[in-house]
Amino acid sequence: MSRRRVDPSQAFIARYGLALQQFREHKRWTQAQLGKQVWLSHARISQFEAGESLPPKDIAELLDHVLEANGALLDLWDRLNDNPDARWAQKILATEARTVHFRHVTNTIPALLQTEAYARALLGKGIPYYGGNVDEKVAYRAERRKVLHSSDPAQFWAILEESALHWQIADHAVMREQFTHLLDMMTRPHVCLQVIPFRSVGLIPNTGITTLLTLRNGRTIVYRTDADQGTYITKPSIVADFAALYDHLRHSALTADESRDLIQQVFEENLRVYLS
Repeated sequence: MSRRRVDPSQAFIARYGLALQQFREHKRWTQAQLGKQVWLSHARISQFEAGESLPPKDIAELLDHVLEANGALLDLWDRLNDNPDARWAQKILATEARTVHFRHVTNTIPALLQTEAYARALLGKGIPYYGGNVDEKVAYRAERRKVLHSSDPAQFWAILEESALHWQIADHAVMREQFTHLLDMMTRPHVCLQVIPFRSVGLIPNTGITTLLTLRNGRTIVYRTDADQGTYITKPSIVADFAALYDHLRHSALTADESRDLIQQVFEENLRVYLS
C-alpha cells in the first residue's frame, strides 16, 4: 500500500497524523483494525491520520499503548495539543498561579489582557491549523486571567509592539470592547503597559513572545513561546540577560501615559475606519 503523504503546512496537527499512520503501518494494521483496538471506527482513525483533529487524551494514551509507541505518540500529542488538557498547558497555568511579577514582551495583545470575545475570535482563527476546541481554549484563557483579578493580584508589566494594536481580529463591537478593556486595565496599579511605536529609533525587540516570571519564592524564570509550544529557561545567567534586555526595551518604549494616548489614538482611528 502506498503511504499517504501529509503536508505539515496544511495543519500543525498533521504531524501527529503522519506519526500515527507510520506506527499503524509498522504493525501492519488497517485503519479498521486499529479502530477495533481502541473502540473507534476506521473513519475516526482516518480523521486523526489526515490531521483533521487530535484524539482526546484517553484515546491518545490508548493509541500509544496498543501501537507500542513507548510514549512517543503521547509525547507528540502533548507537544501539538493546543487544548488545556495538554501537560504543557497545565504547567503554564500552575506556573502563572505562583507568579507575583510578570515582565512580558509581545507583538500581540497579551493573553492575560484579552477579553473573552477577542480571545474567542483570535483562537478561532487558529483552529484550522492547530485544531482543538475553541470553548475549552477560551475557558482555559479565562482561568489564566484570574491571576490579575484576585484580591492580591500579580504585577503585570508588558512591552507591546504597536503592530498588535492594528490587527483587526474581529468586528467593531469586539475590538471596541478589547480596546476599552485594555485602557481600563492600564488604570490598575498592578498593570503597566508600554508600547514600542512604529517610529521608535530604539532597539527593536527580537525576542518573540517572551515572559520573565518572578515566583513567590523570589526565583525568576523565562518562558518563550515558539512554533511548537514554548521553552522554559532557568539558567540564572541567561535569565539575567533577558532581564537586562527587558529593562533596555522598557526605557526605549513610550511611557505608560504616552502608551495610553497612543492606544486611544489607534482605537479612534480604527473606529472611524469601521464606521466609514
